[in-house]
Amino acid sequence: MAHIRTRETYGTRRLQTELADNGIIVGRDRLARLRKELRLHCKQKRKFRATTNSDHNLPVTPNLLNQNFTPTEPPRESWRLNFLRKR
Repeated sequence: MAHIRTRETYGTRRLQTELADNGIIVGRDRLARLRKELRLHCKQKRKFRATTNSDHNLPVTPNLLNQNFTPTEPPRESWRLNFLRKR
């Protein structure tokens, strides 16, 4: 089904275009009515909201494992990345 294949993110207009590309011709109003009857809703992106409160006076957890995260010497290798773009 096109609704699942598009990860449930397509609304009525985009879903109609997707179905038309696959040879299924259906009107937008009919598609909206069918989606409503089947209770198919598209997922909407939500605004990112930071949930961490770093501005507090609570004690920091002790380092029970005695882990040292400071580098002892500079890295000996360099990394290069090459991005290719398909057209």
